[in-house]
Parts: sequence; C-alpha cells; structure tokens
Amino acid sequence: MAPARRSAANEWLEPWFARAIVLALIWVFVTGVNAHHLPPPMFYFSGDRLMDWFNTAFWARDPGMYDSWGSIYPPLSFLLVRMLGDPGCYPALGGEEARACDGLGIAAIHLLYVLDVVLIARAFLKIDRATAVPRAVALSAGLPLVYALDRGNLMLACVPCVVLGAGPLLRSSWARAAWIGAALNFKVYLVASVIAQIAAGKWRRAERALIAALAVYLASFALLGRGTPGEIVHDLIAYGGAGADRLIDLWYTSSYGPLHALLVSGDPQLQALLGARLAGVLVIALPWAVHLVQFGIMAALGAAWRRPGCVPPYRLAGLGAALALISVEAGGYAQWFALFFVMMERWDSGPGAKWALVTGYALCLPVDLVLAPAPLGAAFPPLTLGHFLRPAMFASIPLALSAETMMAARRAGRTGHDKARSARYAG
Repeated sequence: MAPARRSAANEWLEPWFARAIVLALIWVFVTGVNAHHLPPPMFYFSGDRLMDWFNTAFWARDPGMYDSWGSIYPPLSFLLVRMLGDPGCYPALGGEEARACDGLGIAAIHLLYVLDVVLIARAFLKIDRATAVPRAVALSAGLPLVYALDRGNLMLACVPCVVLGAGPLLRSSWARAAWIGAALNFKVYLVASVIAQIAAGKWRRAERALIAALAVYLASFALLGRGTPGEIVHDLIAYGGAGADRLIDLWYTSSYGPLHALLVSGDPQLQALLGARLAGVLVIALPWAVHLVQFGIMAALGAAWRRPGCVPPYRLAGLGAALALISVEAGGYAQWFALFFVMMERWDSGPGAKWALVTGYALCLPVDLVLAPAPLGAAFPPLTLGHFLRPAMFASIPLALSAETMMAARRAGRTGHDKARSARYAG
C-alpha cells in the first residue's frame, strides 16, 4: 500500500485527536476509581465487568448453549473460552463467582488485548509511518476496543484475525484467508466485508475466505459437537427479531434499531426527554435515514463494480462491515471493525475520506454527556447524548465514503482509466 502524503491539516489534527483520546481515557479511569464505577459511555454497572466472557465460559460447558441460552456464537467461540479458562471453576460456579475463581480467564482477556494493541501498531506502522501513531492509538485506546475489554467481549479474539487477515502483515493469500475465516467464526456479520470485495473483482479473495470460514466451522463443530447451521440460524432470527424493550438496550449501539424499537414501544423516559412530537417524527424518520445510508452503500458498491480500479479494497471491506452494522444491531464496540478500514484511508483522498477519518476519531473518544440521570440508581442506566448521536455519526461515515467512491468512479469514467487497476491501490 502506497504511503499517504502528509498535509498541513492532518499533521496537527490527527495527533491532537490521539492525545484527546488518551486524556479522556485517563479521565474515565480516574473518575471510575473515585466513584467506584466507570462513567458513561463505559458500561454503567461495574458488577458486570468482563461478564461477556464468563457468561460464555459457563455455557461453553453446558449442552444447552444453543437451545436454552440461545447463543448466536459459532462453536469456535465456545472452544476458545474452554481452552482459556480454569475448568475447576465450572460448571459448579457461574456468573460473578466464576469470574472471581477463573484467574486464567481474566489473564487471557488482558493478554488478548495486549496482542490486539501490538498487532494494530505493527499493521499501521507498515501502512504509513506518518499516521501510524495516532491511528493505532485511536484503535487501541479508543472507546470501541476499551469498551470490549471492559466487557470481556470475544471481539478481543476476533481483532487479531481481522488485522492479520485484512491488514498488511501477511503475504500468503491462504494465510490471510485462514485468519479471515476464523474472524467470520467469531463475528458472523463480517461476512458482509468479504462479499463486498467482489465489487472490486476480488472473487478469489472472497472464495478463499469463505472456504476457510467453512473449514474452521466444520473443525470447531466436530470438536464441540454443538452448533449446527440450523441452530445458529434459528438463534440469529430470534436475536434479530427480539428488538429492544429496556433502556439498557440503548446503552452503546452501532445502529438506530434499539432506539427505534423503544420509541415505538412508547418508553416513558424517552417520551419525557424528547417530547411526544419529536418522538413521533423519529419513529418515521429513523428507518428512512437508515435506508438512505444502505442505498448509498449499495450504489457505491455498484460504482466500484463498474470502475474497480478507482476504489481501494479496504474501503469496500469497510463499507461492507458498516452495511451490516447499521442494519443489524451488534453492539457499539463492533464499530471497531469498520473503523479499522476507515483508518487505512488516505487523508488526501477527498472530502469524504476526511469526514470519515475525523468522525472515526470522534467515535473513539470515550466521553459522553448525561442528558437524564438514572431514575432509580445503579439498577437503571442514565440517558446520554451518545445514545442518540453515535449511531448517526457512525452512519455518516459509510455515507461519506460512498459519495467519495461514486465521485471517484465518475472521474475514472471521464478520464478513460476505468479498465485499469490503479497502482495506488495495488495489494
């Protein structure tokens, strides 16, 4: 990948964003030590720290992981937490007791985070040393990955797979495909980023990744003995149709799905904060806004199909990931996967790339503004500005990059270079 040319704007802007992220993170932890719980946008209930991992670890040893718990994780996730946990803590213990017992699991969570940081830093140093530090800081110390660490989410194990599979650290096409295949077995929605590569004519890359994903699934299914395609699809449908019925479902989201569901249900706290008129407008406007972004992404992929030489493959992967994340709610920390590709953008690619980079940095800031305090103490979350603003900021990134892609395709068509692959995007 060709190094990005530095400009007067990003020489000062990106480093200052990185400093702001670090300072905000320090503030979060200092405040958390004093208040005995982390402030928004970190999860409001400190007693639930790391429980994404330990709840999964408990069910990894229970045959009802799919029919009783309704898990949407493919078998690989359960095999991982089994391997990286103390079997003596399960199944007799569960919940917070298992977390207190399983020191091996706690160590594994934090070692995975350290591995994430190292691989992110190495990848961006190889992409462009001029922007490596601020962009690596944003992805390593920014809100999405730190939030995933606080929750103990299995995204921590998926990040190395994405960096190795989609980053510049490996040369072997099959090695990269193997890591992407593992990533798809941790986070199924990432298949959208693989399929989007077809718009750039990357048929073989997509085929290898999907073959690797199938091989990883079959091997992990054989070892676990649970997680048939039917079980996973059934749980995915149930998960997607569950909607949102509590304010906690609004806490840190990648889409407007939970907010729309709560508005439709007439949540009293939202009605009191927004007013009946604004709430009614949002019920109608939010789905149309999401459809606009979806249409923009599909139009950009169509433009890339017609003019493949004018669009970098990492942008298509990012657009695919963003399409999945604004359409199906996967949690705000999942924004990291789209932001990973955004941080590969060149500052001088155009106004859409600049908007995407600036907004990406802003989404990594671990700060929030409380609009309405928790009504009944720690048992209920407060309402914050981020509940309403972050999904819009995230959706604006693929919209801006889609517009940039369509303009690039139009310029390529006018100049007659639409048939040739640009050396700028080689590899």
